[in-house]
Amino acid sequence: MRHEMSLRGGIFNGAVNLFDDKLQDVLFTLVRQGLCEGEVTLKVSIDLARKEIIDEDGMLHDVDQPYFAYSCTSSITQKDKVSGAVAEQLKLRKVDGQLELRDLDENTLFDIVEGGVQDGAQPGRDGTPG
Repeated sequence: MRHEMSLRGGIFNGAVNLFDDKLQDVLFTLVRQGLCEGEVTLKVSIDLARKEIIDEDGMLHDVDQPYFAYSCTSSITQKDKVSGAVAEQLKLRKVDGQLELRDLDENTLFDIVEGGVQDGAQPGRDGTPG
């Protein structure tokens, strides 16, 4: 018997039925809980094994035998977002291969040695060269 290599083929009826059930469950839950985002995923895994079979004439043949396994997962996303911004004005610099955050108007000995007045510092006012 020849089988269709498609999800519409009979060998995958179990996977398709499972997917349909999960899809209905997710849609029902979204409506019931007033949510707006969900996902249903069908995964079909395939392992191919080389086998030797003997035909009706006693001849030995190599065949590829597929093994199919499936799983169906669903998720419902409930989003709650709160936003804000960091009020501090910062500078990002690299020191000894590491990144560090510093106040924008702070000039350390490193800043002075590396290039004098940097990052918005005002000459003379904060002890840097003028």
